[in-house]
Amino acid sequence: MSPAHLLARARAALAPQVAEMRRELAGNLRLRIGLAAIAAIVAAYGLLSWQEYIQARQKEVTRIRRDVARLEALGGSGPQWVARRQEAGRARTAYEARLWRAPSVAQAQASFQDWVAARLKALNVIGPKLNIVDDRDAAANASGADHPCPVRLRVEFPFSARQLEDFLGAIYMSGRNVRVESIFAGQSKRKLEMTLLTWTTIGETVEPDTPSASVDQSAPQAAGALDALIRKSLPQ
Repeated sequence: MSPAHLLARARAALAPQVAEMRRELAGNLRLRIGLAAIAAIVAAYGLLSWQEYIQARQKEVTRIRRDVARLEALGGSGPQWVARRQEAGRARTAYEARLWRAPSVAQAQASFQDWVAARLKALNVIGPKLNIVDDRDAAANASGADHPCPVRLRVEFPFSARQLEDFLGAIYMSGRNVRVESIFAGQSKRKLEMTLLTWTTIGETVEPDTPSASVDQSAPQAAGALDALIRKSLPQ
């Protein structure tokens, strides 16, 4: 049987009931008032729901516009981001100036070792031992400024609190990107061992003793704090 025939049979079956409901509605005022009140309540509820929907969509549009404005600002088109980009460029230039540039990693290691030896000699340190900590994997990956290579140097010399303080101060005030990676002072033999870390990039040679224009302004404070810690923890 087709859907049209089924619909016709359903209408025919419901026709008496629909007619009876119409008669009751026509003859009962209270029923009509009740149905009108129900319809008004449903309409009012629908109107409130629609207003809430509109308000929610307005909030969503406002949020999207705010996000779009934030993303546009992040695009670097505003003067604030131009200034930040310039500041970041200056910071990168200053950082790259502190890298230990050399034609090869081996020459950078030799240059760094000579640089440290010269400072120990200036402080009259007796019999220092300097040994490069070889890192072949890092050296193999050092192909330019985008892949700086770490250079580590192990330094040993007889412990002297004054010479240690002067040596650390010379390192921090040099403007070079040199970090004390580890330090150990033996209580019995009074021997000091430390590992120094710097970074090199493959390029034209820069004279190691040339003062850098990007001296870390926090160096004096860092050196002073480290000296105070050494005085407390190491033998005098």
